[in-house]
Amino acid sequence: MAVSRSLENLANEQADMDMTPMIDVTFLLLIFFMCTLHFKVLEGILQAHLPKDQGMQNTSAERDPEEPITVKILQSSRNVTVVWVGSEQFEGPRKYSRLFNKIRSIVQASPNSNPPVVIDPDIDVPFQDIVSTLNACRKVDESRPGKKPLQVKFAAKALEELENE
Repeated sequence: MAVSRSLENLANEQADMDMTPMIDVTFLLLIFFMCTLHFKVLEGILQAHLPKDQGMQNTSAERDPEEPITVKILQSSRNVTVVWVGSEQFEGPRKYSRLFNKIRSIVQASPNSNPPVVIDPDIDVPFQDIVSTLNACRKVDESRPGKKPLQVKFAAKALEELENE
């Protein structure tokens, strides 16, 4: 009878399996896969319809009054100095008088501010062309008496190119 009772107790007992280690392993695998997942970055796929520089009316955008007037002085392949202000190019014998008119018109368009002038010469530009550009800025100052003088700066790009050589 004792044997039948022990068999009866064994039959009534349910086999319990401890699920804690199984859950631990599952969470460890989940954390591992989350940490090693690399998302693919889509570059250049996004379609964007950006506005063009032309609109319904042919007007130019207003300048930021704090934005500097950048004057680029470049040496062309024909050994001719070309001066750029924004997208406007000046060359020829009267380029510095036209540069003076352009800088003066930009300065007069923003009467409440005094935008700085940044001169960015190329490394091959003759020094006389840089001096002529400075003279044009000085003439702009002389044409507006009683106003603060223009702040003229030089871009350090040409100096960095000299140091790298």
